[in-house]
Amino acid sequence: MSIVLDNKVRMIAWEVTRSCNLACVHCRAASHLGPYPGELSTKQCLCLIDDIANASRPVIILTGGELPALMLLDAVARLQPGVLGDNEAASDDSFSNGLLEYPQYTRPPEFRGWAVPDVLLQGNHAQQNRWKREQSLIRTLLWRPDLLLKADLSDKDRKFLEEYVAQKLAKQIEASDTE
Repeated sequence: MSIVLDNKVRMIAWEVTRSCNLACVHCRAASHLGPYPGELSTKQCLCLIDDIANASRPVIILTGGELPALMLLDAVARLQPGVLGDNEAASDDSFSNGLLEYPQYTRPPEFRGWAVPDVLLQGNHAQQNRWKREQSLIRTLLWRPDLLLKADLSDKDRKFLEEYVAQKLAKQIEASDTE
């Protein structure tokens, strides 16, 4: 099973085959029957996955179709009124506004060296919303810059991204000058 969006593979479900020799008790694969006609070898599968990974991100490889089906069910269910408890909750999800979602934090305020940013602890909702938007822009720039081409960006968003990129470049130049 694979899901293709915009001519790019987004998910692969790798079905266990009869050439598997692990002989798991719960598995329907039976290695003593030999491979299915036309079945790819492990080496061919790994090459295919590398090709897909080079062409499209993210790639999720699973051992069967059950988890992708549940993921799809969850994605559809969370859009139904009442499923999330707050009807506005899904509006912040990744891709709902064309950008990736901002980082999420929970209690305690510091966990394993990861601290919740001060802006999220101070109670100023306007500053929190600005921080969330900026983090969403940064994540999208770093992980899925292609989404920025289609995103509905304000002049303020564009200015923030320009300043962020200029700042990062300046740091890289400074670091290379000290070497």
